[in-house]
Amino acid sequence: MNMQGKSVVITGAAKGLGRGIADLMAARGARLALIDKDRKALDETVAALNAAGHQCVGIEASVTHREPCHRAFADAVAAFRQTPDRSGLTVAVVLRGQVLRQLDELPQALDQYREARTLYRDSGDRASEARTLRGMGDVQRLQGDIEACLASLTEALEVARSYGDRPGEAAARFSLGVAHDGLGEWQAALDDKAESLRLWREEHNAVEEAGVTASIAVTYNRMGQGRDAVRHILDALAMMKAAGTPDRKSTRLNSSHGYISYAVFCLKKK
Repeated sequence: MNMQGKSVVITGAAKGLGRGIADLMAARGARLALIDKDRKALDETVAALNAAGHQCVGIEASVTHREPCHRAFADAVAAFRQTPDRSGLTVAVVLRGQVLRQLDELPQALDQYREARTLYRDSGDRASEARTLRGMGDVQRLQGDIEACLASLTEALEVARSYGDRPGEAAARFSLGVAHDGLGEWQAALDDKAESLRLWREEHNAVEEAGVTASIAVTYNRMGQGRDAVRHILDALAMMKAAGTPDRKSTRLNSSHGYISYAVFCLKKK
């Protein structure tokens, strides 16, 4: 599993199983935020990973409570602002945005994503900039600001195209389709998802193909076109079967299964 350019938060990461996961994710290219309440062990782990050339920040916190976790990420961002380490600051800002998003503190999450987008753009990391724009669009969609969401996702699409990132383009197209679903603009949703499907097919990514196909079924279901919805669910299930499921813990695999399950649920309600 290639984790290059991905940001990963690991709890209990100073030793034991958490440390092993941190070593594995770092070796596969992930940027890490390690959370642990053992300050000494955490410092040793972060120092070892950074010395090996990985990007890693340590956050002393107990994630069993909301406020300490929230405060820890804010402290990490504040600490990096006092250093010349722009890369570390960017990782901390992105991760804080993701935490705030999960806590449903959407205005603050959006502020973090905007700052991360600027940092990525200034550093020339266009792939991460596009991902962050998609994150912005997701938060704006949850806020109900669909116009801003569409603008962010369209920009993400343009950024991905500018450097030939086909997976990034496919992901942005899919996100645009979901946003158009929210507006009830069914044909636009189908067009974007169909383009996403085409791009994933060209990338020979059957798991993503299945997820997008199942999402197309959801759109058809909302349009009241049950027969087309059923056809796409069956296609999605066939794609998953053909692809095999060797890694049940894969985030994207679980996402695709989720879309299929949701599509089936929608049909059962009819």
